[in-house]
Parts: sequence; C-alpha cells; structure tokens
Amino acid sequence: CSPYFSGPQEKESQTSDGNYKVYFGSSELGDWDIGLSSEYLVPNYLTPNSFQFNNQTLHGIQHNFTCLRTDTVIYGRVTEMGGLPAHPYKIQAYSTLLSSWTEAVSGTGSNNNFVLHISSKDSSGWSVQLATWDNQYPIPAGYILEGGNKSNISPGDTVLLNLISGKMVRDTVKIDPGDPGVSWSSVWLNFWSAGKSYGGNPDNNGIYTIYVDSGTYDVNVYYTGYLSTPRSRNVYVSKDTTGGLGFILNKAHAHISGSLTNVTLPLSPGNWVNGETDSWPNGYGTSSEVDRITGHFDLYLCDGSWTISPPY
Repeated sequence: CSPYFSGPQEKESQTSDGNYKVYFGSSELGDWDIGLSSEYLVPNYLTPNSFQFNNQTLHGIQHNFTCLRTDTVIYGRVTEMGGLPAHPYKIQAYSTLLSSWTEAVSGTGSNNNFVLHISSKDSSGWSVQLATWDNQYPIPAGYILEGGNKSNISPGDTVLLNLISGKMVRDTVKIDPGDPGVSWSSVWLNFWSAGKSYGGNPDNNGIYTIYVDSGTYDVNVYYTGYLSTPRSRNVYVSKDTTGGLGFILNKAHAHISGSLTNVTLPLSPGNWVNGETDSWPNGYGTSSEVDRITGHFDLYLCDGSWTISPPY
C-alpha cells in the first residue's frame, strides 16, 4: 500500500485466510494505492490491478481483490536483431477486460522461449510487453521492442518479441526552484503512440536518454506528488534527437477539495473536475474523478493561477 502523492511511507499486510487489513493514523490520510505482489500468485493465478482510494473522505473502506485462476497460455520467444538473445527479459501480459496481469522471464541463447499463463475468460484482448522498468532484467542500452507492444493477443497465440536498435532522444527534467529534490529513479518519461510505448528514468542530473522507434509520439513525465509543464509534448522522431523536449516538475503542495451540489447521487462513472493554469499542452494541469457515491472530489495543485472546471 503506497501513498499516491508524497508523504507517509509504504505499508504492507500479510493475508490470513484470504483476508487483509491495513491501518492508518491521523497523519496518514489522503490518496493511497494498494495492490498485490505477484510473487505467490503467478503462474497459477492472475494478479489483479491495484486499487486507488482516499481515506480522508471515506473511512472503513473495504476492497476485495479477485485472483482469477489461469487455465491457458500465450507462447512467445525473444530475439535480438533477429538472432538469439544474450540477455534475459521480463515479459508481462495485461487484460483490460479482466483488470489483471501476469509475467514470465525469458532465457538467453536457444532458451529464448517463454510461456505466459493467462485466463480464457479474455479470448482476444491480451497485450504483451517488455517490463522496461525492472532493474533485475534491464533492457540493453539502445535496444527497443520492434513495433512496440503486441496487442489483441489470443490464448494459444505465439508472440515474437524482437529487439532492435532505436533512435536516441535526450533532454533534461528540471525541478521548480524552491521545491525539494526528487528521487530520480522514480521519475518516469514516457513516449506513447498507438501500439507503441517507450520510457525510462533520468539520471541523477535529471538528464534522460530514451531510445524509440521512428514515428510520432506524445511525450509525458510522471512523478508522484508533482505536476509538469508542459503537460505533454508531441514530437516526430526520425533520427537521434537532443534538446527541445525538456520538462519542469513542480510540487503539488496545495490540497483543494469540494463537492458537486444539486446533483442526484449516485452519479454515473466518468465525471471529472479539471484544473489548469494554461490551455493544453502549456502550463500545469490535473484532474480528479468525482466520487460516485458522495459527489466529493480532491485536487492537488502546484503554485500558479488555476482555473477549476466542473464536469461537462
């Protein structure tokens, strides 16, 4: 159980007969994210997605995790530049329909096959990708997954993951003057386009070096408890690129809360309150989904002149 924004330390709870409890003190109220370790679930079960909650507005929260049994598989193999790999890799498979995931590790040389144990309850919606954030199985410098993540995979399919040399993109993430330092290993840069996603962490000087395939990408930076300006960048990458893709992180130190009034509760899903300091993609921006039961919302803002907009 981890704080969604900076603050209290992580918490752990060992399940007993499938039950768990996590206790919070008065100084530990706010947004949290709770999930299960895959260590004792894979390969016999899928690992359910984590759950985000706010224990400042709701107390005595109950959330049940359903771990689905695995009953079928996806096959795969890994190559490097079309040949046998010299490195092991962690591979993950996600199902949006089942809100669950699983993982496996490939070997080196001729032992480059892997098996992902999944559930037949999702017949064609699995996404297979490399775990690029796992330090135990790092991606060799300059290597990327050819074609990006593999989508719409069905049980019994065989997936080929071929690593190729990518195009280098390099720039700097800065911290707004006066804000405390950050843990650079937790700052995440993401390059996204349909069917492709690449990312990585800056070094201890805030300089990031990420390798991507040719194409057009939305570029974003994420760090818990901070907002970035610009909110996003759009770039076409055709060769190695240095400069022009920097970001500034600003601590979201101001907690603003409120409620929707004159509405009938419970609400339908998908009602968001938005805040911004400038029009997209400039300035800072954030959003919060309104609680369906209470109509309550919370926003965490950095310094600036903000416009808060209700759901459309």
